[in-house]
Amino acid sequence: MTDVNSRHKIRCFINELNSGLTGFDDEPKDAKAIVAQLKESEGQVNFGEPWITIRQHKHFYQQSIRKICEKRVDEKPISPDEKQARINLIDRLLRDPALVRYWG
Repeated sequence: MTDVNSRHKIRCFINELNSGLTGFDDEPKDAKAIVAQLKESEGQVNFGEPWITIRQHKHFYQQSIRKICEKRVDEKPISPDEKQARINLIDRLLRDPALVRYWG
């Protein structure tokens, strides 16, 4: 997953959650800082949550991208569902309770 995609999704989720809650004055978290913190910790040997979840989603994301790239190289059509799969993986990862605590 790219940092830009992850930051964009986090900002969208935060905006969506805060939508209609005017006056609550919750300071939105910095998406760039959240992604940097997760990436920094990702390189360490961690076996607890959220690291297992991140590794699993990263693996499935890479498989999804690989499938799209292989189809492109083989000049086969890429369905909208195949294109959407990578986006859905990012959404599921960021909405996982183990990660929501970082940005929610």
